[in-house]
This record gives sequence, structure tokens and C-alpha cells, in this order.
Amino acid sequence: MKIIWLLPVLSLLSFTLYVQQDTFKPLHQLAGGTWKMKTPKGFICEQWERAGDTQLTGRGFRISGADTIIEENIQLLLKEGYIFYIPTVNGQNEGKPVPFKLTSAYNGVYMFSNAGHDYPQIVAYQFIGKDSLNAWIDGTINGKKKRVDFHYRRVN
Repeated sequence: MKIIWLLPVLSLLSFTLYVQQDTFKPLHQLAGGTWKMKTPKGFICEQWERAGDTQLTGRGFRISGADTIIEENIQLLLKEGYIFYIPTVNGQNEGKPVPFKLTSAYNGVYMFSNAGHDYPQIVAYQFIGKDSLNAWIDGTINGKKKRVDFHYRRVN
């Protein structure tokens, strides 16, 4: 009798992992280039590399004149059937990584959430085309809603 219940559960777990791997694959388009956004003070950039079929590593940085300032190291990771966006931001969270779990992947928009984080609670990426990407952070800080958008173009 226990085997009868075990089979559907195992099938469901396999399907969930397959769906997550299928969902993770489009995120590979982040890799292999620098995503850049012009600001009044210089540029905000992200660089991503594939570290296997289930992991991407990235870094976020600013360019101001001749100075390049690394602001964060990031992992996108498929682990135990879930996809996580895990930034480690310089000077924040005691240098510890903060995981955001994928909560929505629809029509080229990937939303990662961590309701327990101070700010942001949401990190999102939207693929507009091969060389265009909108990203944003969103949430509540000091009791007020705040969203910051990043409109990136691939430069190489």
C-alpha cells in the first residue's frame, strides 16, 4: 500500500525538478557578456558566467571615470528543485549571502522573493531581447514602497 502512494509523490518531485531545470535554462542568456546602464555618475554593470547547467555566477559593479567599484557577487543556483538568486553585497548583511527564491517565471520575467529581508524583498529580471534586459529591486523600506529600475544593454 505504501508503494502505491510513493510512486505519485516521486513522479511529482521529478516533474518539479524537470520544470525548474527547464525554467533555469533561459537564465543562461545572462552569461557571456557585460550588461551596462548609463547613469549621471557613470555606469552600473553586471557580468555573468555559466558555472554549469545549474549555476551562474555574477558580479555587480559601478564604473565612475577610471574607477571600478565591485558592489556585489551573485549566484543564480538551481538547488533541491528550487531556483535561488543569492547576492552577497559589500558592506551589507555582515558580508553574508541573502537568498531570494524564484516565485514567478512568466513571459521572460523572473521574480525572486525574500519577504524577511529588510530591503529589497523582490529582485526581478525581464528579458526584453537578446541584448536588452530590465532588472529591478522592489519592496518596503521604512514603511514606504520603493522600486529601483535598471535598464541594461549587453555591450559584449
